[in-house]
Amino acid sequence: MTANFLTLRFGPWRTLMCLAVLLAFAFPRSEGQSSSANITGTVEDSSNAVIPNASVTLINQETKVKSTTKSLQNGGFIFPDVQPGNFTVVVDAPGYKELRKVGLVLLASQPLSAGTLKLAVGDVKEQVTVSADITPLQTTSAERSAVLDNAQMENLLVIGRDPMGLTRLNPGVVGGGGSSSLSTTSTPTVNGVNSQYNFVSVDGVPGNTRGGSTFDTPPNMDAVQEVTMLESSYSAANGKVAGANFNFVTKSGTQHFHGGLYYYFRNEDLNANDYFHKFNGANQARSRYRYNTFGGTLGGPVFWPGKFNKDKNKLFFFVSIENAPIRSPDGVKYFRMPTAAEIAGDFSHTYQQGKSADQLLYIKNPSASG
Repeated sequence: MTANFLTLRFGPWRTLMCLAVLLAFAFPRSEGQSSSANITGTVEDSSNAVIPNASVTLINQETKVKSTTKSLQNGGFIFPDVQPGNFTVVVDAPGYKELRKVGLVLLASQPLSAGTLKLAVGDVKEQVTVSADITPLQTTSAERSAVLDNAQMENLLVIGRDPMGLTRLNPGVVGGGGSSSLSTTSTPTVNGVNSQYNFVSVDGVPGNTRGGSTFDTPPNMDAVQEVTMLESSYSAANGKVAGANFNFVTKSGTQHFHGGLYYYFRNEDLNANDYFHKFNGANQARSRYRYNTFGGTLGGPVFWPGKFNKDKNKLFFFVSIENAPIRSPDGVKYFRMPTAAEIAGDFSHTYQQGKSADQLLYIKNPSASG
């Protein structure tokens, strides 16, 4: 037997171009959806005069990744397309004390204002630290939104460990989620808008690729950092549909290794018996109900001591695995098969149940007489 293979040979530049084209088609675009947002602010002195050309540094508190920019002539600054997380803003300018604003929490798809940062006159080696508001007022956009944070994901229980089911904790949200095990799920109805008009994304990538209310690729709860639900009046960057936008943000690795193992056990021995199983003394046994869900997570930096990423602030990883072997059989399904007469086209004896139990409605040929 002879196998024939087609071999293509390219020079180094053509090879790079081909790889670029393949990568462009290999990863689908998210149609304008993104989990990132902007962080803005203004730099002033104690007399409310703006300070242009000040150095502004944004530091991720978990990974220590830094981004630096300069304040404009009007004192304003902006960090575009920042992924969700906890941040510190550091402002330096000649003749002023260094200012550090800590505790800035950026949520998915929600612009954040660091406010007006006032520098005090003094030696640049001196430092002033202020804390951000715990519940800042949203002033950068008119959107209405709700957020499920990491603490809620870790401490609240929901059947099937379906994070979409937790969105019903928000006002105006009904239905959606609630499956017995993590699988394809549905989005809820938000503020009376049909769930068919919702949109779901996971880290900016569409999660309901078939459209409608179906969420095709739900992550497990231990892999979710937060869920931002944009209800109405959101920006054009988060448009596409008339319903709510559900933006799932998965966890990321940090400078330190972290992880965990878990096991969730559900069994009919822990359940109360169904009322109708005991009705009229039938004393029927509990229905079989067995779920054994186990998994684990691991995240941290990717580094080679002394050679690569020695400061552990460039490359990170996070892995989440969950297995849910189902031991509960599905219910009995009833199907009506066509008779030999019906297969031959004779439906004279085919009937359906009428309004009363003893009423049978036979199918008649409207072209026949009588």
